[in-house]
Amino acid sequence: MHIALTALVHLIMESTSGINFLKVWLTIALLGGGAYGLYKVVKVIKRPASRQSASSKARRWHGEQFEQHVVKALQEHDPSATTIVNGLFKRAGAINTYFEIDIILISSKGIFVLELKNWQGYLYGDLKQEHWVIGSLQNNRLLYAKQVYSPVKQNTKHIEDLQALYPFNYVGHVIFSTRTQIGDGTIGVSDFDGFLAQIAGLEDVLDQEDIRHHAQRLSALVQHGREGEHIARIETNRRRYGG
Repeated sequence: MHIALTALVHLIMESTSGINFLKVWLTIALLGGGAYGLYKVVKVIKRPASRQSASSKARRWHGEQFEQHVVKALQEHDPSATTIVNGLFKRAGAINTYFEIDIILISSKGIFVLELKNWQGYLYGDLKQEHWVIGSLQNNRLLYAKQVYSPVKQNTKHIEDLQALYPFNYVGHVIFSTRTQIGDGTIGVSDFDGFLAQIAGLEDVLDQEDIRHHAQRLSALVQHGREGEHIARIETNRRRYGG
């Protein structure tokens, strides 16, 4: 196995030698357990600031389009459900610290905390690990590979924070767009159709009065007027720590 991985590293480095990389660090480690094997392939690329800015704007645009698509699809799928989109909540016991949840879906099946990711490329990860890898291939050549924080861990933290504000048996799910290549059959991680398939077999636990009650209570906790401050903090951390 180690011989094969070493050969793969050399093959990738040779095949990408023509690309103008300032520095490439490739580390491939096969980890056992979990729904996926985690391949850590880390590459650092120096890019002009203007290109980084344009790329960031493009990611935000694609993310907003994907979010709008999911919200509309949820409403069409279950008109009786209620959604809270981009709800900003103040973290319990904290000073000027907030967390944002992409979508809270309050339906007859329960209350779902949804994290949306519109990453482009092949995703590798282990549900127990804090970091995954998103990579892109073109004509069987590795263009880039980037280490990212596990969206499952991120969503789990959101649920913990929400529990501290309004206790409930929340169900977390990470929904990826069709731009992301992921495996099938992993509970809590899928594309949108996969999410609908996973909740289809669940029994109804809330009636319309329950849905209205929980929606009102959660909506009352949403912080307004802090969105700009929260986004600025995210951008600062992204520039400082990457992501």
